[in-house]
Amino acid sequence: MAIQGSADQEWKVEEDRIRTAIAEDQRRIAEGVEKEIAVAVDRARHELQTHAVDLAVTLAATRIQVDVSTDQALVRAFIDQLG
Repeated sequence: MAIQGSADQEWKVEEDRIRTAIAEDQRRIAEGVEKEIAVAVDRARHELQTHAVDLAVTLAATRIQVDVSTDQALVRAFIDQLG
């Protein structure tokens, strides 16, 4: 009976050790996944901002038409402001 009790106790200790190791592994995996998600979100946010800026510039370029004489007048006015 003492041998059985000792074996049961050893098994309980080993089972607790395994459960603790599994819980730690789960915590580490979850932490790693959270970091990967944060990096992916930041990357997506940056790409979206870049895309929005590109769209805004493209839209502005299609809406703003400056002919040669207007361009020259704008340059002269800028040079005059520099003085």
